[in-house]
Parts: sequence; C-alpha cells; structure tokens
Amino acid sequence: MAKSSSGSKSQAIRDYLSAHRGAGPKEVVEKLGEQGVKVSTQLVSVVKSKMKSRGKKRRVVRKPQQATPAASSSSNGLSIGDLVETKKLVDQLGGVKQARAALDALERLR
Repeated sequence: MAKSSSGSKSQAIRDYLSAHRGAGPKEVVEKLGEQGVKVSTQLVSVVKSKMKSRGKKRRVVRKPQQATPAASSSSNGLSIGDLVETKKLVDQLGGVKQARAALDALERLR
C-alpha cells in the first residue's frame, strides 16, 4: 500500500504537516488513518525532519586537493616553481652574490 488515493504516503504526510504545523507524529498517524492512509509514526518523524532541513542551506566543505610539486610551498611561502625561477635568475646574473647585489640595488631605487 505505497500509494493512497490522493498520492504517496509521504506526500499525504507533507500535506497534513503543511496545514497543521504543530502536529506531532501520533496526531498525524491518527488523522491520516481516519482518511484511509496507513502510516507509521517513524515515517511521519522522518518526513517531518526532512521538511525542517529542506529550507536550510548547507555549507559545502571541500577537501583540500593534493598539492602538486609545482604548487607545494616551503616554510617561507615560496613554491617549488618560484624557487626554480629564482635559480634561473641567479644563474643568469652569475651567482648568488651578484643576485644579492642586484636586489640591494633594486631596494635602494625604491
């Protein structure tokens, strides 16, 4: 008996609860029984709780994605990709000393 004359049992429960907001499960079972719809108090409780949660928006919590080697960062906030680019620049300038000198000169210009 999954269907009543007016539709599904769950829909009959929802319709009754919409009309009678404060109704408890026992009252709903009683009144629907008078209309010829046999439902359990457990079904009424489940449908009632689903109706409450239906209007609320849920916050989506996403899992952090696995870091790729280029996107992983060291303790100072630089990624592997940043370090590779820095190494290329140091090599172009002729070494760490020259790179530091260039950075010092850049700092003085600011």
